[in-house]
Amino acid sequence: MRNILRYSIFSFLLFSIPDAKAAQNLRIGLGVGSPSGLALYIPLSDPYALQSTIGLSNYGDNLYLDADMVRNYPNGSLTGIFGVGVLLASFRNFGNNISLSTLGIRVPLGFFYTFNGLPLDLFLTVAPTFFLNNGVSLGILGSLGIRFVI
Repeated sequence: MRNILRYSIFSFLLFSIPDAKAAQNLRIGLGVGSPSGLALYIPLSDPYALQSTIGLSNYGDNLYLDADMVRNYPNGSLTGIFGVGVLLASFRNFGNNISLSTLGIRVPLGFFYTFNGLPLDLFLTVAPTFFLNNGVSLGILGSLGIRFVI
């Protein structure tokens, strides 16, 4: 299963930048929370963007890959976001020796603050998530972090 996740991550990164304009405004950074890891923000046609996190959870050996289509609501330096996305996760519980992979539907909402004159932003995202594995369960994921414009 880990190989499938690795290939999925590689493919997502390879094909996620749609054009040169978006590549000029690509933001990459680190997020802390659930999940913690690499945070990407790729502007699409205004006011939409693709945001993604590739990382680990603080609950054991869990690998996350999410991709969200978000709509931006700018207000000066502060921009609100709201959207929908998907999550692919691989969970492993060391105590019970249980492993499973799951797909989830996310509803991310949050904001990012862009600093004037600096190529970076500070972001906070909270995402109620419906995990689709042997039924439906609800979880809340969130991340706080910083991204640099490259």
